[in-house]
Amino acid sequence: MKTDEPKPLSSIRVLDMGRVVAGPVASFYLAALGAEVIRIETPGGDLTWQVPPFISPSGGRSSVRNAEDISIGHLRRGRGKRSVVLDLDESAAHKKFLELLSTADVVIENLRPGALEAKKSGYETARHQNARIIWCSISGYGQTGPFSKRPAIDVCIQAESGLLDRTGWPNQEGVRAGATVADHLGAMNAVIGVLAALRQREMTGEGTWIDVSMLDAVASMMWDEPLDLEASGAISRQGNSDRRGAPHGVYPTNDGSVAVVVTSNAQWKELVGLMANPGLYEKYSTPASRAAASSEIDSLVADWTGQFLSEDIAETLGNAGIPAGVVRKATELRAHPQLIHRGLFEELQSGVTKTGSGLFGAQLPFLMNGLSMSASPAEPLGWSTDKLVTDKGNFK
Repeated sequence: MKTDEPKPLSSIRVLDMGRVVAGPVASFYLAALGAEVIRIETPGGDLTWQVPPFISPSGGRSSVRNAEDISIGHLRRGRGKRSVVLDLDESAAHKKFLELLSTADVVIENLRPGALEAKKSGYETARHQNARIIWCSISGYGQTGPFSKRPAIDVCIQAESGLLDRTGWPNQEGVRAGATVADHLGAMNAVIGVLAALRQREMTGEGTWIDVSMLDAVASMMWDEPLDLEASGAISRQGNSDRRGAPHGVYPTNDGSVAVVVTSNAQWKELVGLMANPGLYEKYSTPASRAAASSEIDSLVADWTGQFLSEDIAETLGNAGIPAGVVRKATELRAHPQLIHRGLFEELQSGVTKTGSGLFGAQLPFLMNGLSMSASPAEPLGWSTDKLVTDKGNFK
């Protein structure tokens, strides 16, 4: 894709009725791919708008939101979207929503199943208004089933999926992952579903209803693991180690720590050569023997890595074909040399004046013909309501 070429979804109109994370992240992906995204907000905005600090169009920050201020969450997830405020409980606003549905290609929502139907604003209403509409519902457990009506939040889905149980250390309670894994996996599967549905519509001329379950998304990731050991009663939490072999973990360095994993005999031979202890190669010549001696091996590796700086040991191991990574703080990622090279992060702009906020957000985590994919700055709450709705109440 050249810089002057249209983005892949430039002819697609999306209504974003999502809340907080999963829905807004999915629609940001579509916006960054070129779709026109109109975010339908409730009066006052969702929970995202209540979390300070808030950023003004001039870039200032405050703990109390003024009319044109933007919350940090919306500053990131609202990129590329036009903000429209509609109270669907009001008949005039509901009528305008139906008119907008007739012009849309895709709707993204992640409310609890049945919430929009109760307002006569769900999929059944939409498909009668527009037979070509692609409606994507993201929820914790899916639209049907014994758990479908349960409220869901990321950590609860991590718990139900088994991810929480597998994260942490043996003989301790499991812990949640340090990011909203369930929300983001749900969002990414929603994007896949929407792209597939757009292609299907090209062939059939008809829209569809996509039912994305965050539990399904995380459980499918979990089931890719060797769960047969869990059924035998083995402890599921392994910390940073892996019962299938060693070394596999985080080891101290002179200035921090580094993650090191050996997955083959060839890598093991390279490692013990670097450690100037080649006799270990024959002593522990199989993954099973290394797993059984993991405590001894971990101790030897830790003594060795502790002599070096983190960046140096990661470079040395990488050059030898051994997977290694410096343990970094999440706050250091913006200075990560590889991420800088990839151009992942961009400074977020605050409001319509496009003033730098001093905050950063990720663009899409892939390149197209070497180019990063992102979207225009987020709008203040309701900024496009008057611009999109004419005096006659019709959407442009």
